[in-house]
Amino acid sequence: MSRLGMSEWGMERGPRGGRLRVVVSVGILVALAGCSGASDDSDKESPEAVATARKSPATAWRSPSPSPSPTPTPSAESVAQACGETQFDADAVLPWNPEAPAYTGGGTHSVILVKGGPDFDEMGTESEAEADDEPKLPGKWTSSGDPELIVCEFLVEESVGGQLITCEYEELGGDGSVSTRVPVYSAAYSYRVLEAKTGRLVDTFNLSGSVSGWDSCPVEQSDIANSEAAFQHVSSRDLTERLRSLVEGPAGD
Repeated sequence: MSRLGMSEWGMERGPRGGRLRVVVSVGILVALAGCSGASDDSDKESPEAVATARKSPATAWRSPSPSPSPTPTPSAESVAQACGETQFDADAVLPWNPEAPAYTGGGTHSVILVKGGPDFDEMGTESEAEADDEPKLPGKWTSSGDPELIVCEFLVEESVGGQLITCEYEELGGDGSVSTRVPVYSAAYSYRVLEAKTGRLVDTFNLSGSVSGWDSCPVEQSDIANSEAAFQHVSSRDLTERLRSLVEGPAGD
């Protein structure tokens, strides 16, 4: 039971309207306190700080995550890798030059010819294609330093036939007698045409040796000394005609 003359807040009841005056007085005090706080410059942010906060999003301070570096494309370290070895495996071919221009669009497409020898070993390089022996490609096809196509030539061992002639060599500075003999056999060659940039197989075909036995004799002294046998070459004409549409025409898909 509450005491007489006291409200539920413990305040003495007065005349009507007394409670209103109390509420108004409390509101005035709160308003004054608010005005007093608003006049304190220590709690204010400077205009510059406010402008910066408005212009800069909350995430502006975060550093962007660095993009991963692209994995460099491996390139062939030998003719054998670029041409797919003797037993061709398209998935094992490495690009001759990943920086080469793509084989695309219209001709003329630059090309390089590499010769792998009887076993298509590590000895074949582009310099061998520039030797005096055939086949050779037209200079306008091979003049670019960044070929789009690489043409790989290697002997088809199963095609080796009968002996055509025997090449005879005299020793330099000797008495004129024959010191070296190299037999020449009929043969055929397999060719693979690949995109130099990617190693993609563009075409493959076989051609039979067509030059004379005498024109197939080794001409480089090192080849003469190291050759137990030579094989009939494909003519430059035959190889050029077989490649013409690939080199001078539009690249296929």
